[in-house]
Amino acid sequence: MGFKKREAFLISRSLSIIVANLLFYVVIIVWKVNGFNYTSAMIFILVGSSTFLSVTGTYITLTVVLYLAVAHHIAYMTTVTLTHCWLIIALIWVLSTASSLCVGLWGATLFYPESAPISCSFESCQQPLAIIIVVTLSVCYGTVIGLYIAMMARLHRLVRKSSMIQSRSNSSSMVAMRRLSLNMITFAIGSVPILIVCIIAVINLRELSTLGEGCKSPCKAFLYSYLFIDVEILASIAAIVWILAMIVDPIINIVADKRLRKKFLQQFPKLPSFLRKFQEEEIVNTETEEEKKDDLPENDNEFERF
Repeated sequence: MGFKKREAFLISRSLSIIVANLLFYVVIIVWKVNGFNYTSAMIFILVGSSTFLSVTGTYITLTVVLYLAVAHHIAYMTTVTLTHCWLIIALIWVLSTASSLCVGLWGATLFYPESAPISCSFESCQQPLAIIIVVTLSVCYGTVIGLYIAMMARLHRLVRKSSMIQSRSNSSSMVAMRRLSLNMITFAIGSVPILIVCIIAVINLRELSTLGEGCKSPCKAFLYSYLFIDVEILASIAAIVWILAMIVDPIINIVADKRLRKKFLQQFPKLPSFLRKFQEEEIVNTETEEEKKDDLPENDNEFERF
């Protein structure tokens, strides 16, 4: 069956999650050793933005590739190759890493202007920069959701009008679209709280920036204790939702992909029972599906490779 194009993007997304988790622990260590300062804030923002941007680019590409596979099948088969997918993934990583470095370096300056290596006043630098960052993240989020809705609406119309696909509920195209829909729901739900946290931070930026001004002292900690609590709450909400989304995403991929589910059950034969029961039902129907596969149109078989 070969290596699927979708699996290349799945590897990229998994690698992004692994790197994000490792750097997240680095943030916790730095936080506990030196407190929440410019360095820990920079790493936290860098990790969050790099994960968000890489996943955003991945979902945009997956949506476009799936659309090409349905609407422009000949161009998809002759133009889009696995090598092209790897090149696109590399480009996504380069752009997301470069953008995240800028966002991390300048974003941490918003909260720790005095200890930052970059001079940035509130009126001329901090406030405009914060607005630009939030608007950019919101545009990326809106682009993914808007593109997905537009593409999926057109794909559903094409599938309904197609007389070649005999069973819409069991066709490979519908399976691929449902799988992408579940991933997009996870992305949408997991990213909204992060955007809300960013918007709240921009609204209260003037007060939050005072935490990084002056030297640390018990008096300052007591005076601005409510701000420290607000920062802790905002960071905790963003981190919790972020981690939950990273946990749910691979579960969706395992449940929705029979190949991944089969490999998972081979590695963990005792877990979980409902997956094994579902896998056994698929094995019973394998022969019937193989008999029907020759009668399916060529573009439907291509979804299996997608």
